[in-house]
Amino acid sequence: MFLKKRKLTYLPVYKAEHWFRHRGVWISVIWGKEENDHRYEVKEQLTLKIFTTNPGFVRILLQDAKRVYGPDDDDMVYICSPNSYNEYWQVSSSRRKRPLESIILEPEIKDVVLDDAKDFLENEKWYLDRGIPYRRGYLLYGVPGSGKTSLIHLLAGELNLHIYVIPLAKKGLDDSSLSNLMAELPKRCIALMKDIDAAFKGSGKCLGIAGSEEPEDDENDKNKDKDKVDPEPSSGEGCILFATTNRLAALDDALCRPGRMDVHVEFQNASKWQAKKLFGCFFPSTSKFLGDEDDKVAGAVPKHWQPKATSRFATVPLTDEEAEQYAEQFSEVIPERMFSIATLQGLLLSHKNKPWDAIEASKVWVKQQLEKHEASAKEEGQKGQKQKEEEQKKTEGKCKRDCHQR
Repeated sequence: MFLKKRKLTYLPVYKAEHWFRHRGVWISVIWGKEENDHRYEVKEQLTLKIFTTNPGFVRILLQDAKRVYGPDDDDMVYICSPNSYNEYWQVSSSRRKRPLESIILEPEIKDVVLDDAKDFLENEKWYLDRGIPYRRGYLLYGVPGSGKTSLIHLLAGELNLHIYVIPLAKKGLDDSSLSNLMAELPKRCIALMKDIDAAFKGSGKCLGIAGSEEPEDDENDKNKDKDKVDPEPSSGEGCILFATTNRLAALDDALCRPGRMDVHVEFQNASKWQAKKLFGCFFPSTSKFLGDEDDKVAGAVPKHWQPKATSRFATVPLTDEEAEQYAEQFSEVIPERMFSIATLQGLLLSHKNKPWDAIEASKVWVKQQLEKHEASAKEEGQKGQKQKEEEQKKTEGKCKRDCHQR
């Protein structure tokens, strides 16, 4: 049973020559390692020798390989990152493509960004005819846990693009390294710069941009290369650039201008509509668990997603009316725009078996959070009042000293 669930693979012995036949053609394969100047990094290479007089056989071989191993890749989004020395891109991880309904965002956010990205990819000639650089930048800003990164992964799946993460805070990533990496990007991909506000230091100013302020002081040498990074790459034609930040005010205007970041999208805490949709994802009605033949019905939950009755993730069966009623009750408990969608998801994960338990627990949790918020606000108010009184006393004392000197 175990072997049936896994795809068998064959790996050649290191530095040994192996022979096999494909479509009647003999092929030699040698697996080795490429020598380089870096002591702690090894780049593997596979050498093929094809004994044929047909130059088109290489294309046939690659097409056959893609046909055998390609179907699994069609459902995956690959996430690439620079190697240890920022010389080339390498696959660091992969994720399954997410359905459009799996991310709970306001329709005006999700649909607008998706439609704009599709329009960009379909109009390359329009950009070239007008001499406009063929790239598009999106700045996603807002509170943490509001779905910025999730939206990017969703778009990658919808547009059949892979994600290339640019770690601006990585040691050794200077202008030269960044330019080389951008030149190696495929023509159609998503380049992602996460938390760009944390990649630059200084008094709210981004460095490495013409007209930006220089840093007041350097703590150590490891920040010098980071400060030289220019967020506007010199290449990357056909690339969709996404940047995320939790603090828009910390970014320099030169970084956010059109041409670098063409579309700005704000992400807020969860609305009541989002809370209701999220609860519906955790506790769908029984009618949404359909068979394989009905999986294409809009809003249906595929049968293989449904947990077994013995699983600890299994929930009680709900009718459409009950599911709607519970979701509405949950949304009434959650204050508007006060908690992030990630926070609400974590809350529901603690009570994922019974919807009524989740609602009751949410009432207690929200009450506790509101009390903490009020206590914090009161404490901040007291601190502000105390500071104001101290400043007033200092001002009065200064006035008395000035009058005495006169």
